[in-house]
Amino acid sequence: MEASAAAATLFRVGVHDLVGRRAHTLLAPEPGLGLLHRRWNGLIARRTRRLETSAVLVDARGLQRRAQLHPTTIGHSAARARHVWAVVTHQSLAHEAHPSLTAAQIRILSLLAEGSSNGDIATSLKLSRQTVDYHLSRPRHLLGAATRPALVARAYVLGILAPPRAWPPRSATAAHPSSTV
Repeated sequence: MEASAAAATLFRVGVHDLVGRRAHTLLAPEPGLGLLHRRWNGLIARRTRRLETSAVLVDARGLQRRAQLHPTTIGHSAARARHVWAVVTHQSLAHEAHPSLTAAQIRILSLLAEGSSNGDIATSLKLSRQTVDYHLSRPRHLLGAATRPALVARAYVLGILAPPRAWPPRSATAAHPSSTV
């Protein structure tokens, strides 16, 4: 029903084009959408008042960016929330969609971001070192990163890894299978 100029700028559309648009049309398809949908329904049904989640937003040009969303209900109603306001924080840079990484690759990237060597990663995940090398080669190729530091930096910039608000680094999607491993 309402949209801010900041939201319109984020999606690269006019405010009038954003008003009345369904939220799911602004999200990129990804594995965590089912959980986001359930949490959204809980918010609308007033089972929860606010939540913090992560989603990939798609702008008018088709560019994606991962952002932390902080929706909260506004207004009083017996059965359903009258309004939901959302604050967007921790946006990644806008980028073209890239093939998604596996849970194992994201877990290995998280350990790499912590400073673990390939040998340490292999030991902690009970994998061979060759398997770790293999799981790092695909993201390195997909993200165009020639070195380990470049790979970690690209993972942060593209929103694959969440900004380190806490240590150790974690997957950007709380619903991602690797975030609880």
